Parts: sequence; structure tokens; C-alpha cells
Amino acid sequence: LPLIQQIWINAAALIGSSFAVSILLGLYWKRATKAGAMTSMIGGIGSAVIWLSLGNPFGLDAVYVSVPVSLLCMIVFSLVTRPVSKEALQPFFKDEKNASAASSSMVV
Repeated sequence: LPLIQQIWINAAALIGSSFAVSILLGLYWKRATKAGAMTSMIGGIGSAVIWLSLGNPFGLDAVYVSVPVSLLCMIVFSLVTRPVSKEALQPFFKDEKNASAASSSMVV
């Protein structure tokens, strides 16, 4: 491959492996935490850099290794840290608004 094309492929692998999992799980999984997102990004880009520096062993692109590493880091570190408060989730998840409204009406 020409050098410019290889640079673009490597850049996409690094960007995708560092941000994709954090963004997707951060948007759709209520249990995602800041610690999970940080370790996901560090684990994803770290494993991609290591894989690229090894010269793509087994003919696998770095994305096929770094995205699962990123996903594993996100899940494990989000589950072992304290969850995000319901108040912080309310603006982003409709069912949290309904749950808090139901619980406040039950208190009255």
C-alpha cells in the first residue's frame, strides 16, 4: 500500500479502537462510568499501538484486537466502580425520569 493510505488506515484503527466503544456504551448503557470510559480508551489505543508496532501479527488488523480489549476494559471497570447517580442519568434516559417521578409521587 502507498504510505499515505497506510497512514490513514492506521489512524482510523487508532481512533476507532480508542473512542468507538466508549461513545457507544456511554450513550446506550446506563451502567457505563467515567472510569470505564477512560480505561476503555487507554486499553483500546494501547493495544492498537502495540499490535501495529508488532506488524499486525497473524495478518489481523489492529481493530480486530483493540476493539475487544476496549470493550472488555469498559465493561469490567464500569462494573467494579460505583454507578452513575440516577440524577445524573435523568437528562439522558427517559425511563429514569419516569422512575424518579413515580418514586416521588409514592413518597407524597
